[in-house]
Formats: sequence, structure tokens, C-alpha cells
Amino acid sequence: MLHLRLRILTGLFLSAFVLIVTWAGGLPFRIFSIIAGGVVFYEWNKLVLPLQDFLTRVYGWICYVIVCIILLFSYSLSIWIPVLAFLTGLLFLILLSRSHTGWIAGGFIYSCMFVFTLDMLRGNDSLGLSSVCFLYAVVWGTDIGAYFFGGTLGGPKLAPIWSPKKTWSGALGGAAVGIGAGICTAMLIMNASRATSSITFFILALFLSVISQIGDLGESWLKRRFHVKDSGAILPGHGGVLDRVDGLIPASIALYIIGSVVAGPGRPSNLFYFL
Repeated sequence: MLHLRLRILTGLFLSAFVLIVTWAGGLPFRIFSIIAGGVVFYEWNKLVLPLQDFLTRVYGWICYVIVCIILLFSYSLSIWIPVLAFLTGLLFLILLSRSHTGWIAGGFIYSCMFVFTLDMLRGNDSLGLSSVCFLYAVVWGTDIGAYFFGGTLGGPKLAPIWSPKKTWSGALGGAAVGIGAGICTAMLIMNASRATSSITFFILALFLSVISQIGDLGESWLKRRFHVKDSGAILPGHGGVLDRVDGLIPASIALYIIGSVVAGPGRPSNLFYFL
């Protein structure tokens, strides 16, 4: 019970802080996303530490810092500048990795994609704010629903090889809550009241919910692979930052890709103009 209360209090405080920074947008949100991505990168590196050497670890951080500095100051001119910096850093990191390249480069890709896609989705306008809030609603709703439905109902395991605790009841309950939260958010802040819009938002929310749960399963498998319970201890009752954004990162990447295909890579949130 104490752990649940601590988890709820931490979740409420963290959610409020994230929403305030997201509402502010601009430089505060960009700095926040870079710091969050940096913590994710740190926790990933700590997990895979036995497979790293000093050179690749230091160079990975140098690449991350350079990419984030370029993203911080130049993406408004052209999104291809930080993309080129990311690809260049990744290439050299791969070349320097004499072994275990996937584990070493994986954290760099994961962290940079998180920062880039979340920042590009937010942009600097109200539609960007709405699109990120929709993303939060789906992912957070999925996480909360899975936690309570899975813990209450139990039942058959979803993917015991990846995560021994995840259940089908949690997955289905999480998807239902995530979809409901996403549609309610769309109706409240995007005026998605038409039947066609509701169906489209339902499909999009379902897809993002599934992607976020796959990300959650993947991070659970990663922790089992390296024999740790949590990625960190920075968030009381939750573990590390990677434990909290394991579903948000792949969902953010997925939403950015969809938005880029529909509305262009520079303004992915314009996707919601077409819904």
C-alpha cells in the first residue's frame, strides 16, 4: 500500500510538471526533452555497461551532446541539420564499436529519437501542444489501465519470455483506457466530434497503445537480459526514467513517422488537420 501511494504521488507530480513544461513549449520544452533523453541514455549505458569499453562510452556521450546542441539551435532552420549530425555520430560510434555494436549504438539511437520526435511533434503552435497531449493521454492511460487491470484481474500471461508479470487482462484493459483517454483528449482540445474523426482517433489511439505496450515489453526484456529490477531509482515508486518512458518513446517515434508521411517531416503535428 505504501508503495502504491508513493507511486501515485510521484506520478501526479511528474505528470503535472511534464504538462506545464509541454504547455510552455519552445526552449523550456526543448531543454526538458534533452535532459530526459540524457537520463534515458545514462540509464541505458548503465544497463549495458558490461558490454561497453571506455572509448565507446565517452564517444557516445560526446555524440549525444553535439546532436542535442545542434538540435537546440538549428532545427528551426532545417530539420536535416540535426538529422545529419545524428547519422554522422551514429556512423562513427558504430565504427568505434569493436563488438556489441547493437547494444552500444542502441541507446544512442533510442535517446536521440526520443528527443527529436517529441520536440518536432510539439513544435511551437497550439496544434503541436494538442498532438503531444493526445500522445500523453494514450500512453499514460495505457500504462495506468494495464497496471490496475493486470493487478486486479490477473489471468494468462501476455509474453512470459519477455516479461513474467504482464497479462492479457492488463494489455486489453490498458488499451481500453488509453483509447478512451485519447479520444476524450481529442474531443476536448481538438474538437474531434465528427463520427469520422472519432473512428480515426480510435484507430490511431489503438495503434499507439499497442506500440507503447510493445515498448514496455521490450524494456522489461532488456532489464531481464541484464538482471536488474529497475533502470534506475530517480523516481520513487517507479524506478528510473527509462522505466517511465519505455512506452512513450516508441509511441512518439510512431506518431512522428505517421505525421511525417501525412503532413511532412517538418510539421508532423499537422497530421491532425486531416483527422
